[in-house]
Amino acid sequence: MGRLASSRRPVASVFARLCCGLLACAASCGPPPTEDRADAAVLARGEAVARVGDALITAQAVRSYVALHGVSPRDALRALEDDALLRQAAERAGWAGPSVVIESRTTEQLLAQRVLLDLEREHPLDAPSDEEVAEYLSAHAESIVRDETRDCLQVLVQVPPGASAQQEDEARDYAAAVLAQMAANGMTEVWSAQPPEHRGLRILSQYLPPATRATPIPGPLRELVFEHDVAGPASAPVRTEVGWHALAVTAIHPPITAGSPRALELARHALVDETRRNALASLYRRLSERFPVAVSSRHLEVLLPLMTPEEGSGS
Repeated sequence: MGRLASSRRPVASVFARLCCGLLACAASCGPPPTEDRADAAVLARGEAVARVGDALITAQAVRSYVALHGVSPRDALRALEDDALLRQAAERAGWAGPSVVIESRTTEQLLAQRVLLDLEREHPLDAPSDEEVAEYLSAHAESIVRDETRDCLQVLVQVPPGASAQQEDEARDYAAAVLAQMAANGMTEVWSAQPPEHRGLRILSQYLPPATRATPIPGPLRELVFEHDVAGPASAPVRTEVGWHALAVTAIHPPITAGSPRALELARHALVDETRRNALASLYRRLSERFPVAVSSRHLEVLLPLMTPEEGSGS
């Protein structure tokens, strides 16, 4: 099930920039006030910025998590709080012996995963009845039922306004060569290896949004997207107002109709995933009540000066 509670993802190097900013400020403004020196000493000693039950989350732990996972400091703190809650639940369940000392993040993650696996066993894929799945499908048909969908990518050779006939020919020839290379060497391989420009013409490698026959697509491109019944590069490049397109269909997903076996399968997975997420959210609430999360606002402001006030843990 993975980390259902979190979609906490990266802005790497934010922490480094914050630290550099603090150092630059200290260098330019002279000796800091006594209170600021005390705050710096707090972080230097690695004192806690948050407490989860009996567990302390230190400034160094947040820094390490940011460096390891490339997330923002706020998301790192929230993730550490969540993991601490799950770790304490795992220890109470007996997954760690009384003499075991958890010293590494690897061990912490394994213990947290143990709790998540328990949730999966409590809510298996075959738990919902066929009637419950059919009811879920009826209520969520818009997100499950779909027309045939095609995944596409393109290499666009941009042609500037007022381009010469020679530039026009070079752009068209380059796009045609790309399609030939895709047919011979693979679509994504050629697409990902494009240079930023060719003879002064800008080259863009782009993913296109999934397309159905109801998707608004400029006429010339629509013909390329739906010209074949199998995935592959287009038969020829096409010109639009922005330049020459070398387009390829990388996958064709068949339609999913209401009541079909595929629709019911997707509905079952979605229903179970939703049930597991709700169970995990409930677990976090119960653990937060048993092991209150107390955040030190003073230490937090020193560590994360650009954080904006938000409700809940990690703020």
